[in-house]
Amino acid sequence: MLKKITREQARIGMYVHQLCGSWYAHPFWQRAFLIRDAAMLARIHGGEVKEMWIDTSKGIGIGDGHAEAVELVARSRAAVSRLFEAASQAAAQLPDSLPSALPDAVSSALPVVEDIIGSITHHPGAMLSLVRLRGSDDYTYMHSVAVCALMVALAKHMGMEAGAVRECGLGGLLHDIGKAVVPSDILNKPDRLSKAEFEAVKLHPVAGHALLCAAGGLPAVVTDICLHHHERYDGQGYPSGQAGAAISLEARMGAVCDVYDAITSHRPYKAPWSPPDALRRMADWTRDGHFDPAVFAAFVRCLGITPAAHFTCASEPQGA
Repeated sequence: MLKKITREQARIGMYVHQLCGSWYAHPFWQRAFLIRDAAMLARIHGGEVKEMWIDTSKGIGIGDGHAEAVELVARSRAAVSRLFEAASQAAAQLPDSLPSALPDAVSSALPVVEDIIGSITHHPGAMLSLVRLRGSDDYTYMHSVAVCALMVALAKHMGMEAGAVRECGLGGLLHDIGKAVVPSDILNKPDRLSKAEFEAVKLHPVAGHALLCAAGGLPAVVTDICLHHHERYDGQGYPSGQAGAAISLEARMGAVCDVYDAITSHRPYKAPWSPPDALRRMADWTRDGHFDPAVFAAFVRCLGITPAAHFTCASEPQGA
């Protein structure tokens, strides 16, 4: 929904549909854009444009939980950082022993999931917008938080009961924990990966599954999302080559949420695609067999951005 605001009301996380006034007074070359950081916000507050239209379907509105969401995103990022640090230490010691830091870090993540569920329930626009506001150097941690939020939103949209929503959220938060064993120079490489490097990255679902099973106490759904979120509906994914209904519903959901956040995020080797462009490309990949069509359709309705029937073709990404 479009809403007209003053420049003083602008906040990080808002999606500017159009700035009012003469074009030469605009502080940005884009007609429409997401206010991503304090620098962008300062240019708006200090510029000549006094009013603008924001799109609350693509970003936060006025008084919709912005401050609470900012705090939650920061707290979530810190929890995921501890998780990855503990997982890296644990991977170095398995199978001989398991440091207590990993089970403790997993336990500390549970309240984060509950908070994200609460935020998605009361202020979905604020949370889903703010998890996109990070640089490429923060990708690994904030990607986990974003996939958690997207999984919660999708599970709620699909009518899952509270316990299942919680498991989907936790699975989203932990889905990439296996990347703790992948060398950071590969994860942060500023261009496309070589074949050997991509094969190293492809080990992360199995590594993550082993870590989570060793930590113990997690629902099977959570460990399954970790192991199978890179499976494809047509059986061409990894690590098991499962296809169709052989892939759990939750892992099929995870595949959609994982790729969507990956291609709408800043990466060292590419700029983010806008949400509508991302969904157009994912629609084409769905027709090619990458995603469960029913899950993808539910995801599109959940986001409420662009009808799937309007999408055009695109090429496939290297990986999420």
